[in-house]
Amino acid sequence: MQCPVCGAENTNDAKKCRMCGYPFPKVFHGDIRDEKLSQELRDSERFKRELDRNLNLFLMKLQNLHPGHSYPEEIETTLSKALIVLDIPLRIKSCEKMHISEKERELLLLARKRMEEADMHFKHLLQTAETYVRMGNALFSIEEYDAAMQYYEKAILKQPKLAVAHFNKANMLFCLKKYKESLKCLDKVMNIDPDFEDVVSFRALVSQLALTEEN
Repeated sequence: MQCPVCGAENTNDAKKCRMCGYPFPKVFHGDIRDEKLSQELRDSERFKRELDRNLNLFLMKLQNLHPGHSYPEEIETTLSKALIVLDIPLRIKSCEKMHISEKERELLLLARKRMEEADMHFKHLLQTAETYVRMGNALFSIEEYDAAMQYYEKAILKQPKLAVAHFNKANMLFCLKKYKESLKCLDKVMNIDPDFEDVVSFRALVSQLALTEEN
């Protein structure tokens, strides 16, 4: 079944959306006065209202956020919270992308614009490299690959030993079938953190494809 909030496809027996967490209300087959079923329906409706309210709230905040009138810390916090509202993960894997609704896309692109303005105005990168990683992941999901790459590079410039930034960059290059470049990024991940989750198996797959590409 399709999620009414983000549009993602889910199995028919799913209790909540695999992408946005929306709790699917149960279908009433009998007495709709059943309190438990009624509560589940109220919870799902509340989730939709809160999500919509949060998106509107951060759209308004970002519209009023300008580097010339805001402190770097305020900008950093607002951008970080906006990406959290969008539920953008720090790590992506196996070419998995998120479904971004039109309103979420509007918020995402506005956050990107404000982030670029802040970088230019303050003449240095924002303090938290993870914010750049999440923005890169979001842009990857809407297939803005060049822009996503720029944000991964910003994260790496800010924090060269941030393994997840190198891993996400490797994953995107893998999805674009740039296996040799992806392999170089995975080697960096292993040098930084040999125990990084799935890096060994992922590197083995990419290495095999890179050899096939050569032949």
